[in-house]
Amino acid sequence: MPSATVRLLVIALLPLTSACSTAERETSQGAFIINDTRRSHVPPKRSETLRSAWKPLKNELFLSSKVTVIDRQWALDFIANLESEGPSPCRILELTDVQQLSTDPFRVKTTEGKSVAFQPSGHLEQWTVDACGKFRRWRLLNEATDKSNPFRILLWDVG
Repeated sequence: MPSATVRLLVIALLPLTSACSTAERETSQGAFIINDTRRSHVPPKRSETLRSAWKPLKNELFLSSKVTVIDRQWALDFIANLESEGPSPCRILELTDVQQLSTDPFRVKTTEGKSVAFQPSGHLEQWTVDACGKFRRWRLLNEATDKSNPFRILLWDVG
């Protein structure tokens, strides 16, 4: 079980709306659901800007992911968007590691102290991203309890 210090953030391609939730991509319509609010996806011009932040991906590393190609790109776009905002924006990103983890159920505490349970289905991965010299680990999974919008990304820790 992860410690209580695990950070769980909202994941959105638009401005963040809360610091204690997950984001999910509504797979059937290409939209994003954040705190039960439907948001449209990123405009193509914004996507191009976000994608230019990434150093060239190591093909074998990127292909080792069990996340679908569409969800991999969505995750990269999201991470780039999150890193480009805030008090210390970063526009130079590198995916440095992809690890397959056990799909055992787990619980995390949000920054508000709320306990949230997850039941990974099919895969649980940890991506390590170098964001301007700060290493951050992200957990990517399909949540077994939500068949309509299963994809989740959690900011696991900040180095």
